[in-house]
Amino acid sequence: GTFVHPNAFGGGLALLFDRVDTDGPGGQESGTLQSLWLRYLHPLGDRFTIAGEIRNRTVESEIEQAPPTVKRLTRSVRLRGRIADGVSAEVFAVENKLDLTADSTVAESPRNAHYGGRLGWSLGGFWGQASVRHLNPANRPNLLRADVDGGLSAESLGGVSGRLGWDREDGNARTVWGVSGWTRPVLGLSLF
Repeated sequence: GTFVHPNAFGGGLALLFDRVDTDGPGGQESGTLQSLWLRYLHPLGDRFTIAGEIRNRTVESEIEQAPPTVKRLTRSVRLRGRIADGVSAEVFAVENKLDLTADSTVAESPRNAHYGGRLGWSLGGFWGQASVRHLNPANRPNLLRADVDGGLSAESLGGVSGRLGWDREDGNARTVWGVSGWTRPVLGLSLF
C-alpha cells in the first residue's frame, strides 16, 4: 500500500508498505519479503529542503543455503538547496545495518555509515559537480572519496564530459579518470 500527503506537518510525507509471500518451486522453499519505506521532506524557506528517510526490509526463507531471516535498515538525512542561480549544494548522512544475527554462523551484524557533500553548478551548456564522501564500513578500513565531474552539452551537436576521482583507504590511494562524449540523435541513433 502507498500513502502520500503533500502537506503533512508542514512538509511532504510518503509511506509505502509491501509484502510478497511465496511457496517457491514445487512448494518446497517458502518465504516472505516485507518492505517499509517512510520519507518526510520539509522546506526551509524557498531555497532549501531537509529530507529524512527510513527503509526497512525483512526477508524470511526456508532455503538451506540462506539465513532464515535477514533484516536491512537504512536511515538517511539530507539537506539540499540552491545557493545561487545555477549553484546547488547537498550534505548527507546515511546509515545501513544488516541484521543476520538469526543465523548462528554470523557473530555480529554488519553496519556501515557514510557522510558527505556535493556542490554543483550549471551555466548554459556547461555543468560541473564536486563531491566528497567518507565511508565507515563494517570490518573494513575507512574510505575517503572525492570526485570532480564536468561537461559541456550542446543540443545541436551532442556533448562531452569528464571525471576525476580519488580514493584513500587504509593508506592506499587510487585515482580514476574518464572522458566520454556523445552526438545528438540522428534518425533515432546517437554515437557515444
